[in-house]
Amino acid sequence: MRPHLPGLNALRAVAALAVGAAHLEMTKRDRGIPSVLDHPGSWVADHRVGVMLFFVLSGFIITWLLVREQEATGGIDRPAFYMRRVLRIWPVYFLVLLVSGLLFPFTPGWDTLLLCAAGLPNIAKAFDIGWEASPQIWSIGVEEQFYLLWPWVLPALPKRWVVPSLLGFFLVWTVLPIMVDHALSDIPVDTGWRRVAYLFFYGAKFNSMALGGVLGYLFATKHPVLRWLASPVVAYGSAVLAFVPWFTGHTWPWFQDEVYSVLFAFVVLNAASGQYPRSLDHGPLDLLGRISYGFYMYHWIALLLIMSVLDHTRGMMRYDLLLYGGVFGFTILVSWLSYIGPERYFQRLRSRFERG
Repeated sequence: MRPHLPGLNALRAVAALAVGAAHLEMTKRDRGIPSVLDHPGSWVADHRVGVMLFFVLSGFIITWLLVREQEATGGIDRPAFYMRRVLRIWPVYFLVLLVSGLLFPFTPGWDTLLLCAAGLPNIAKAFDIGWEASPQIWSIGVEEQFYLLWPWVLPALPKRWVVPSLLGFFLVWTVLPIMVDHALSDIPVDTGWRRVAYLFFYGAKFNSMALGGVLGYLFATKHPVLRWLASPVVAYGSAVLAFVPWFTGHTWPWFQDEVYSVLFAFVVLNAASGQYPRSLDHGPLDLLGRISYGFYMYHWIALLLIMSVLDHTRGMMRYDLLLYGGVFGFTILVSWLSYIGPERYFQRLRSRFERG
């Protein structure tokens, strides 16, 4: 049983709730229903920023786990690692594919089915053939591809090169989309590949996960630099710089995903180091953090179901109260039932593959 890292469930909860609210308002706007996103400085946070927080969390935690296993056992059991990831991700992932495909008028082509079944929903999205009934699943593909490679890359790097290599990758992957777009823009005939490349890099934020990995590695190895990085000043400074602009609708003109990823990396590190109040490990945020994967995966189904039975023309205040209450209440209920039911069953199976 791995030790508990404080504060991370609260961060998962914030990310999940922010993404859910943003998707709800985006769908309203797309359907011509008045949305708070129609006004600048909206309180609804950018959904992409919430996904960046999930990516940073994943990179941090997975790197921390792999380093602990390597130090405890002298190596990384890759088959066991992959089984843990499969048992954690696939049951809910494929359940969402099945349920959303049956409930809604969406007939995916064979290319969409094959890509999503193969764990490549982000590739399907890049080709504009994503899973329309639950389009948020693209981010699961990004995480799975990172998990596929990272257990091979991490132990292959000399210890002194882990942090420089990850930082170098972060910088290269940050500017690579600009370079690729510039190269494709010189092609006189539009072949469509420029848009595919844009959509791929727009979602494939491996650099955000790598940045989480940097802080996860420093945390796992108890690096001396933590004396400065894990401190009240950095903890609360990074939290203010991250969450205040995010929840006041501020947008960065350049490299927004990367700016927020840097700030979130420091927030995650300081949460894991216990720099924030212990009360975050109890109460609603902790519970929501535990079911955050289910919340993220099920909320689009709830959104489409609830919106199909509500009429916004009978008053927006009434509509929003019923919409938010219905979507969030239904999603939390389903996520909790999933967590104590099938997810707990697969968690017990997953424990057979624990090491370190």
